Amino acid sequence: MPIWSASSTAVPSAACVSSRKRFRQARRIAAIVSIIAVIGGLIGFETIRERGRRAQDHARLIGASMEQGLQNLNSSDLLQSLPPLVAAMTLDDHSRERLHRIRLAAALDQSPTLSHLWWNTNETADAAFSRDGKLVVIGTRSGRAYVRDAASGALLSAPLGPARLLSTVDSIRRQTAFCLPLRI
Repeated sequence: MPIWSASSTAVPSAACVSSRKRFRQARRIAAIVSIIAVIGGLIGFETIRERGRRAQDHARLIGASMEQGLQNLNSSDLLQSLPPLVAAMTLDDHSRERLHRIRLAAALDQSPTLSHLWWNTNETADAAFSRDGKLVVIGTRSGRAYVRDAASGALLSAPLGPARLLSTVDSIRRQTAFCLPLRI
């Protein structure tokens, strides 16, 4: 007699049923793990790609700052070259700081330096140097002008001009004269 026939109803053993359940559970777990692995892989790929984009954007920003600073430096606009060069140095790697400092030093070496600082009792509105550069006239918001020696900063005259009528100062062709236009 055959082991299995259509007319006979064989009942599977308990071991067979439990092994089928384990197999189905293992398949579910494998499917869940596969889905998690795919999602994790996609997240990892996007994270790596985003880091690459950020690194490219950062490099572009450094390059743009450097380009602007070097253009200003090459066009002799030395003081305007400093902010972008400093920005590039702060954004860039610490390993390239020395190169940035050399660029900054080159700009600062060629830039004008402050040699005198004068204080006025009133707010300064305008100033002009004489043609020979020896005198400077300073117009204040109070409407007065003061003449100073450019080398020492010493005050050379009492306040010039009627109070509150002075609007601007300018040097004229003669080396020691100044033009003081008045408001009327």
